[in-house]
Amino acid sequence: MWLILVTIIILLSLTIYGLVPTLLYRVLNRNFRNTRTNQNIYLTFDDGVDEKYTKEVLRVLKENNIPATFFVVANFAEKHPALISNIKSDGHIIGLHSLSHKNEILQTPWNIKKDFSKSMDILKKLGVKPKFFRPPWGHFSLSGIKEFKSLDLTPVLWNVIVGDWKANITSEEIANRLLEKTEMGDIICLHDGRGKNEAPKRTVEALEIVIPIWRSRGFTFGTLEELYEY
Repeated sequence: MWLILVTIIILLSLTIYGLVPTLLYRVLNRNFRNTRTNQNIYLTFDDGVDEKYTKEVLRVLKENNIPATFFVVANFAEKHPALISNIKSDGHIIGLHSLSHKNEILQTPWNIKKDFSKSMDILKKLGVKPKFFRPPWGHFSLSGIKEFKSLDLTPVLWNVIVGDWKANITSEEIANRLLEKTEMGDIICLHDGRGKNEAPKRTVEALEIVIPIWRSRGFTFGTLEELYEY
C-alpha cells in the first residue's frame, strides 16, 4: 500500500513539475507557428559544438549564404572556443542548449539553477550573450522556466524534427523527411553534434540535397531574431 502511494506521489510530482510545462510550451509553440505568414524557414542546430561536424555545417551554410541558430551545449562550447568564434563571425546566432544535455524533468531545482548559472558564465567568457534557449529533448520543468525567465531567455522549440541523430538513418531519408514536412514559417531542428554512428555527417549531406530544392520551392531563410522581433 505504501509503495503504491509513494509511486502515485512521484508520478504526480513529475507530471506537475515537468510533463504539464512541457505540454503547455508545445501547445504555445504550435499556436505561434500558426501566426506566421512569411516565406521564411528557420534552420536551427542542437547538441554542438562538434570539432568535426560543426565546421561542415558552417561550410554548407556559408556556401549557400544561409543564416542559422546554433543551440550549443555549454560544456562543448567551452572546449571549442574557436568554433564559437567561427559561428559568430559567420553571422549566426548562438542559443543555449544546457550545460551538459541533461533532461530538466529529471533534475532537482538546485541542479537546474547551477546548470543555467555555469552555462551563462561559460558563454559570457566566450563573448556570447544568448537570447534564446532550447531545453534538451524539448522538455521543460517548473524550475527551468523560472531560471530562463530570470535570465530573459526566449524559449524556442521547433515545428520540424526528423530524427537526424539516429544511428541508422540515411542522408536520403533525412532529406526526404525534411522535404515532406517543411512548410513556410517552420523552425527546423537538426543536429551538428552528438548523435550515433556519425549521424551529423548525414545531416550535412542531407542539407546539401534539400537546400536547392527548398529554394526552388520559394523558401527563404530567416533568423530567430527576425522571427521573434528582436
